[in-house]
Amino acid sequence: MIILSGSVGKGGLNRVHDVAVVQAALKQIKGSNGRPLWPGPIDGKASEDSLGSAIAGFESKINRRISGIIAPGGEANALSGMSPNTY
Repeated sequence: MIILSGSVGKGGLNRVHDVAVVQAALKQIKGSNGRPLWPGPIDGKASEDSLGSAIAGFESKINRRISGIIAPGGEANALSGMSPNTY
C-alpha cells in the first residue's frame, strides 16, 4: 500500500519522499502506448509538467476526473492497486 504524507502533483505539497513514491509507482504502470506513465528518473522532483501529465494519464486510466493530483487515500489507494510493488 502506498502511504503519502501529502498530495503530489500540481498544487500539491510535493514532499520529496512522496513524489519519489508516486514516480516509482507510475514507472511500473504502462500507458496506452505500452510505455511507463512516468518515463523519467525517480528523483523526487515535481517541478516538471511531465509529472502532472503522468498523473493525468493515471487518472484517465482509472476513469477518474483529471485533477493532476495524487492525494492520500483515494488516488493513492488506486495507485497501490495498479502498481505491482508496494512501498
